[in-house]
Amino acid sequence: MIRSHFVHSYIVVQVEHPNTDHTVYKVAVTAKNEVPDFGPPLPDPAIFQKGAEFRDWLLMKALNAEFNCHHASSFKKLAVSGQIFSVTLFRPDTWNLWPTAKSGLCE
Repeated sequence: MIRSHFVHSYIVVQVEHPNTDHTVYKVAVTAKNEVPDFGPPLPDPAIFQKGAEFRDWLLMKALNAEFNCHHASSFKKLAVSGQIFSVTLFRPDTWNLWPTAKSGLCE
């Protein structure tokens, strides 16, 4: 199992019969429970022929995954935390808001 505080969804693509006229891609998609479902739907079986239709499907799936991950509560907390830290780097008057800023990191 892969654990990450930042990555909330995975799209796994496996190629079969590469560099032939019979190239196909098997796809699996998973996301943390707090990430809302996102489309386009995964067909059953999740096997795609090589071509523009698969490329467009994969691009849309990846974009929707990223968009929906931003709605996950843990991702929102990390994003806000990162934004606060960025502000403290540029505004010394706010360094007292961030514990690591006082440790000399921002000096």
